Amino acid sequence: MKILHVVPTYLPAWRYGGPIRSVHGLAKALVNRGHEVYVYTTNIDGPNVLDVPTNTPVNIDGILVYYFPCEVLLRRLYISKEMKIRALCDIEKFDVIHLHSIFLWPTWMISRLAIKNNIPYILSPRGMLINKLIKKKNLIIKKIWIYLFEEKTIANAKYIHFTTKLEHDEFVRLNFQSKLFLTIPNGYEFHEEFNYKTLDLNKLENFSPPYIIFVGRVNWKKGLDRLIQAMKFISDCQLLVVGNNDGMMEKLIDQVKNLDLKNRVHFIGEVDGEEKNDLIRKSKMLVLPSYSENFGNVLLEAMALGIPVAVTKDVGLVDDILAHMTGVLLPDDPVGMGNKLAETLRNEELLNKMGKAGYQFSKNFSWDSIAIKFEKAYLIK
Repeated sequence: MKILHVVPTYLPAWRYGGPIRSVHGLAKALVNRGHEVYVYTTNIDGPNVLDVPTNTPVNIDGILVYYFPCEVLLRRLYISKEMKIRALCDIEKFDVIHLHSIFLWPTWMISRLAIKNNIPYILSPRGMLINKLIKKKNLIIKKIWIYLFEEKTIANAKYIHFTTKLEHDEFVRLNFQSKLFLTIPNGYEFHEEFNYKTLDLNKLENFSPPYIIFVGRVNWKKGLDRLIQAMKFISDCQLLVVGNNDGMMEKLIDQVKNLDLKNRVHFIGEVDGEEKNDLIRKSKMLVLPSYSENFGNVLLEAMALGIPVAVTKDVGLVDDILAHMTGVLLPDDPVGMGNKLAETLRNEELLNKMGKAGYQFSKNFSWDSIAIKFEKAYLIK
């Protein structure tokens, strides 16, 4: 098959987190299964642009990636005249299209071309069609956009793809007219051996292990504000916050100062690759206290390293984590969250048991097995 993936940002724009890794992991696995895979994306990287060729295919792991520049005045919507020109020329060549965003111009533009040319497409909202998120930011604008654009995009999709049951259930509550649903989790690229490269933590003022770790964008929806408050009730462990600033760093730093936690909460910025794996592997537990998280790729990373996890009820993988005893459910309130973490961290036997269970559970998420599921969905007429 000739498959087109459309995603607003792509590697190496790692600041955008899980969706980039997920789309690339799937595309790479599909290439390995013998398919011809293309990606349409933009060269946006936060306030900057990627140092990549534009308007020409770039081969990354066998995937032909087109990076398109965006119009300066409409950058926030990822509007690209060059992407449209390329799509008009090539759209009929594809057997199936996979759209990986919502509320953005590339999804609207490509979906309309797909409908016009009778090409099936799958839509992956990537956690953005969740009522709480819609209400939290730009509610009126999003409602207008949904009415004008997304209702048709959703109604004409071959499948709406979700990564977890939680994401599916949230979508159903919005009462969209849609055809078939598809629930397939994200995958994880496993390595038998990691060549760990230790990050020097001695440079952090007042740092001393043991520690728990958060890894992800420092964004409001990640719930770091309540995790930091919870640290008041955890006396014998520190917190490492690993991730790039996505609008919340300054507020959280002020919160740490006001709570007199400067000696126990450390922001170390974005870390990737072997250094990130090493930080996770040496932590006592990875904590994801999100207000909304359709999946949580970092949870797979931690479990694959044998590290237990702690999540709130709004994290998509929560049911699987509890069913397979790979981690614990945290209360939403900071006091309850802190007490639950403190209780769990004192139980070394439980931590080891959950870590071993997580390692075994993570094996269900190989990208090859995920690609086979999508392959079947793409082929169904």
